[in-house]
Amino acid sequence: MVQPAGRDATVAVVRCDGYDLEEVDAAVRRAIDLAGGIERFVSPGEKILLKPNLLQGQAPERCVTTHPAVVAAVARLLTEHGCRVVIGDSPGAGVVYSEANLRRAYLRAGYTAVAEETGAVLNYDTSSRVISFPEGEAMKQFSIITPAAEADAIVVVSKAKTHMWTRMTGATKNLFGLIPGLDKPVFHFRFQDEYAFGRMLVDLNECMKPRLQIVDAVMAMEGDGPQAGSPRKIGVILAGSDYSAVDTVLARLIGMEPLEIGSIRSAAARGRASGGGWYSPSSSGSGRPTLPGPA
Repeated sequence: MVQPAGRDATVAVVRCDGYDLEEVDAAVRRAIDLAGGIERFVSPGEKILLKPNLLQGQAPERCVTTHPAVVAAVARLLTEHGCRVVIGDSPGAGVVYSEANLRRAYLRAGYTAVAEETGAVLNYDTSSRVISFPEGEAMKQFSIITPAAEADAIVVVSKAKTHMWTRMTGATKNLFGLIPGLDKPVFHFRFQDEYAFGRMLVDLNECMKPRLQIVDAVMAMEGDGPQAGSPRKIGVILAGSDYSAVDTVLARLIGMEPLEIGSIRSAAARGRASGGGWYSPSSSGSGRPTLPGPA
C-alpha cells in the first residue's frame, strides 16, 4: 500500500499475474480492502454506475478495454454489498453514441457476458444531461451521459495505457468517457495542449466526484495508445479514492514522471496528490513497491 501526498490519497497496489477469474476476484477484493473497504465507498441500495474503459469495444487480449474479469469482480462485490449496478460508458471520440454501437462494444469487450453473470445492467440510454460546475477552471458545465447523472455514485474501473495525447490514461482520463461520443472531438479541438486538456479533465473529475477508482494494470498497453499500442504486463490491480493519487502511483509504476502528465500537474495545483511524495512500507532493491498478492 502506497500513500502519495494529498488528501484521501491512500492507493492500494496488489499483485495479480493474470486474468484467472479467482485470482482477479481475490486481487480486486484485497485492493479495495486495503483502500478502506467497500463500505467506505458505497452503501447498500445505492445505484452505482460502473464506468469501464470501453472505447469502441475490442477483444480483451488487445488491452484496449478494461478486462471483463476485472469489471465482473467489481460488479460482484458491489452487488454483494447490496448496490444496484449499471455498467456504462460512451464510445470513443468520433463514434456515434447509439444503442447499436453500445451493444456492439459491450459484446466485443466481454461485458454482455459480465452482465449475464453478475446481474449488472448494461446501459443503453443514449441521452445526456447538462451538469453545472461554476467552480471549474476550464469548464463551467458538462454534458454528461444520463446514467452518470442519475447514479448515486460512480465507480471507475480503468485500463492502464499510454496515450498519444495525454501520455497516460488511467483513472483521471477514464472519466472523459462520460462525455457523449461525438462531443469528444470538440474538447480535443478546444483544449489543444496537454496541460489545458488536463485542467478540463480535473474539472470533470471534481464535478462528477467518482467515489472509487480501480485500475486494471494486469496487462497494460504501451506505445501508440489508447487503441493501437502493444500489450505489456505490469501485473497489478490498483485501488483508491483520489483519482490523481491513483494516477500518480500508476505513473511511477510504469516509469513516467507524474508531474509531466498534464492532468496530474493540474490536480496537484489544486491540492490533489502530486508526484512528489509517495512511499511503500516495504520496497525491493529497485526502490519500487513490493506488491502484496491476493490474501
